[in-house]
Amino acid sequence: MYHSKILIASLISLFFVSGPVSSADDYQFGSATFKTELWINNKTVFTKPSGVDVEFVTAGPFDWVIADAQGTEVKTARCTNAHGGWTSIDFASLGLSGDYSIGFRNASSQEQEIKQGEVRLK
Repeated sequence: MYHSKILIASLISLFFVSGPVSSADDYQFGSATFKTELWINNKTVFTKPSGVDVEFVTAGPFDWVIADAQGTEVKTARCTNAHGGWTSIDFASLGLSGDYSIGFRNASSQEQEIKQGEVRLK
């Protein structure tokens, strides 16, 4: 009985710390800091991304910056990021359906820090 309780507790802990569920095709990115601008994977153009989830360590506003395959910025969207933590952007809700590179532009006076994130691919 004691071992069953430990196993159940371990499975529950694993479930809650594993984070968002992702597809094998999604692009995962790791930690980074930036003062002005940061592009995911050195401005790689992702094929038909559906959105991005990112976890900020720091609080402070930033702009999502979306550029088309030619490098032209086609959309910026401000995020207040009042407390840090997870935030997301959904491309369909912004009318975006093509191939894009994705960046972050700092709109605060302090350096921003990202813990991790994921580009969701269709």
